[in-house]
Amino acid sequence: MASMVIAAALLVSGCTSSGDGAIQRKGPASTTSSLPDSDQDQDSSDGEGGSTSSPTDGPLDGLGSPTSVGDPVTPGAGAEGIDVLSYDLDLNVADPQGPISATVLITVKAEQELAALNLDLHGLTVESATIDDLPVDVSRDGDELSLKPKSPIPQDTEFVAAISYSGDPNPVEDPSAPGVIGWLDRESGSFVAAEPIGTKAFLPSNDHPSDKALFSFTITAPENLTAIANGVLAEKLTENGMTSWRYTQSDPMATYLIQIAVGDYDLIEATGPRGMQIRHAVVRNLSEEQRTLLDQTAAQIEFFETLFGPYPLDTYGLLVADSSPEFALETQTLTLMPASWLRGNTDEFSRVAAHELAHQWYGDSITPSSWSDIWLNESFATYAEWLWADHAGIQPLEDSIEEGKQVAEEGRGIYGPIDDPRPTEIFSINVYYGGGYVLHALRLEIGDEQFFELLRRWAADNAGDNVSTEDFEALAAEITGSDLTDFFETWLRSDSLPALPNK
Repeated sequence: MASMVIAAALLVSGCTSSGDGAIQRKGPASTTSSLPDSDQDQDSSDGEGGSTSSPTDGPLDGLGSPTSVGDPVTPGAGAEGIDVLSYDLDLNVADPQGPISATVLITVKAEQELAALNLDLHGLTVESATIDDLPVDVSRDGDELSLKPKSPIPQDTEFVAAISYSGDPNPVEDPSAPGVIGWLDRESGSFVAAEPIGTKAFLPSNDHPSDKALFSFTITAPENLTAIANGVLAEKLTENGMTSWRYTQSDPMATYLIQIAVGDYDLIEATGPRGMQIRHAVVRNLSEEQRTLLDQTAAQIEFFETLFGPYPLDTYGLLVADSSPEFALETQTLTLMPASWLRGNTDEFSRVAAHELAHQWYGDSITPSSWSDIWLNESFATYAEWLWADHAGIQPLEDSIEEGKQVAEEGRGIYGPIDDPRPTEIFSINVYYGGGYVLHALRLEIGDEQFFELLRRWAADNAGDNVSTEDFEALAAEITGSDLTDFFETWLRSDSLPALPNK
């Protein structure tokens, strides 16, 4: 995420910054019940924000099935004991500013015996649900959706839950986000901004990054509108004034990285390095001159491939939407970018675009197991942004490092250690600038050759997987053949900012 929360934090801390880009971002066969979430907050105000998890047993429902992964940063999110293998969403959007109706097929592997399947869902009405085509008891408790079959599901069983639901998606409020998140809309169309826990606003899901899955989307909308989602367009069919768009992707994805947009968007296609597909979706009111800023995407991919290795996903592009200017978000293969940023400072846009692109390696292809490890996303994207700004002649690297140092010094004092953010501060300046400064220190500590080998191996060895800070430390030790325990203890877990290594 590239968030204007950073701007607020800079003001609070009294820090100032110089140079462009200093403020960084960021149907079932049987029906057993039809239950709206009556306990749900129905506030629909708009304005948007951003392996297994830690070995903490999450809470259990009354049936003994887990209702949370136990992540202290996002209490109540996700559920242990299940591994979602895939989501196949069939979504109908007659009006991007109106209600939705959908059926989702969720393929799950039970990692323990399950009395019930527990998922996250915020609002909306569940109209029907089955497991392996058999009826289930459906119950709701706040944002928890529970599907209870007649008999427990044995450990290691793969099964398919089919859920049909509808309603007006209500935004989710999360203290870490700069505004509400989830399914959002403007006059020009709808889009998604779900980090960290907003996917439950439009999709029943195991809404935690530790449970990555394959996704496919079939979106049916009026034929005068465009629908786009993560991945590659596999099929498009128009019938009776409605067009169905089907998107698939071959790489697993965390739920917070979903992007679905329906509205007045133009599709722009281009070719990237090695012939890879680039496709953008932009609001139709964006001028031709502003659209030319998208031409740098291929050059940014090519530059990062020299540093991080081959682009790790099927395709890439930007969704340029009339979203609020608080943030851009690295939704997988299709970054959300506010249209206002293409109408402003071109250098700033270039830096933000580079930041979000770098996330496709660090954050999307490889994803933290817990939100406490969010620095593994934002520090890498911030340092990549600094490298691009230097390469593109926007700002010398040494200036970005000095700027990062100034902000990181204040950030340590306010927010504490990098690898232990408080739940409301997972997108603080400490994670962005402080984390980027940590990576620069590591570069000085181990030297350029081993540093960039580490970045490439980190991306390649863990593609499609979840990772932790401990995993990163172990790989750094393996590549360098050195004990880096003291380095990481000092740089990641200290309340004060150390001096850069003098090597």
